[in-house]
Amino acid sequence: MNELYEKMINESVAALQADVDVISKNRYNDFKIVDAKPYADAVAGMTCADGQAKSVIDLHKKSVESHYKVLTSVTETIRPEDDPFIEHYQTPPILEILCEEDGEFADSMATFIQAIADSETLITKESVRRYGGFYGPTCVVDFALMPGSTSNVVNQILKTIHIP
Repeated sequence: MNELYEKMINESVAALQADVDVISKNRYNDFKIVDAKPYADAVAGMTCADGQAKSVIDLHKKSVESHYKVLTSVTETIRPEDDPFIEHYQTPPILEILCEEDGEFADSMATFIQAIADSETLITKESVRRYGGFYGPTCVVDFALMPGSTSNVVNQILKTIHIP
């Protein structure tokens, strides 16, 4: 188990370091989409270890790769007010473009959406637990894989399906 934790920490730190290096190098300059390449490369290097769901790792890798590819194909830069990396703003149009461009991706999305619909009991249970304080104080931005987090619930749903 220590090997898995070490792998996860190393990959997370590599992605974080890529961001820190780019910010340090380009601070006070205009943001260019290509500035995100080191982060995209760090994510591309992530691997699946025993105990991790390959579908989850692959979904994250493909998501970052696709976001980078689509954004670099449509613009060179994004204004700060565009909130370039706020996922809840960018995800719907990016997913729409990906579904239009890649039929297999569209099929995978349909499978995932149906799995979410089929997981109403799990989602309701975890929502009530979070709202009711079952997990103690939590943050709206819950990227950690803690019990009850959005990431944890999504991972539980992904374990029940096969997405190519």
